[in-house]
Amino acid sequence: MCSIFGVIGKSANAKSAFKTLAHRGQDSTKTLEGSGYFFGSHRLAIESYNSLHNQPLEKNGFIALFNGEIYNYKELITKYNLDANDEIETILELFFLKKEQILSYLRGMYAIAIYNTNTKELWLFRDIVGKKPLYFTYTGEQFIFASEAKAICHMIGFHLEKRAIHQFLGYGATISPQTLDKYIFKLKPSSYLYFNFQNQTNKSKEFDFFLMQKILYKDLESASKVYEKELKQAIAIRIPKVPWGVLVSGGLDSSLLAAM
Repeated sequence: MCSIFGVIGKSANAKSAFKTLAHRGQDSTKTLEGSGYFFGSHRLAIESYNSLHNQPLEKNGFIALFNGEIYNYKELITKYNLDANDEIETILELFFLKKEQILSYLRGMYAIAIYNTNTKELWLFRDIVGKKPLYFTYTGEQFIFASEAKAICHMIGFHLEKRAIHQFLGYGATISPQTLDKYIFKLKPSSYLYFNFQNQTNKSKEFDFFLMQKILYKDLESASKVYEKELKQAIAIRIPKVPWGVLVSGGLDSSLLAAM
């Protein structure tokens, strides 16, 4: 599962707030503190289960953290000749090349934070369908992000957003970017947020990759063949190195995945 956490600005109570996320990754924990920032990562090792915990990663004045899995990181290393050996190194090296466009190249489920310690610029990224959560807030004195909203609440308290209650009761969740706290927001799926703490400017962009794609198959037979090929590939890249299993609900989806 893993978790990431970061504070830019005043970081009082940051350590205790970070500890509230410990249940998300009990294999190892690492923090990084500097002038005006605190970052931390709790790790549940999957892809790099037998290697050292290297998050937060600090390189060339940048700090990077991520929660999730990048299924095509080895292909990206080869294709772009990246100076990287694992997922987080691949993310940062790719960011050096592609900046905000990395969403178009990464295949996986992820929540990413990249911080420039020299310019005090922060980038947050969330995967295409929003599998991995990423919450944030800005109080005027600090920018905070976390894998769960409760870590942010630990620092700023809880402020009920009554207008979000009907969403939660109807869907079991709130619709991004809204949360049950009026000052805490969820980063939308398939989007990035840029924040400059130095001049307090921000921008965000959402990519609709699904609507951007052309309709290529208009008959059932050709579509079925391509679907089977893509499904097999999708399952293959998700099989981890650690012991794994399949949860079968009895429906068509889980039965098909188990059979594949």
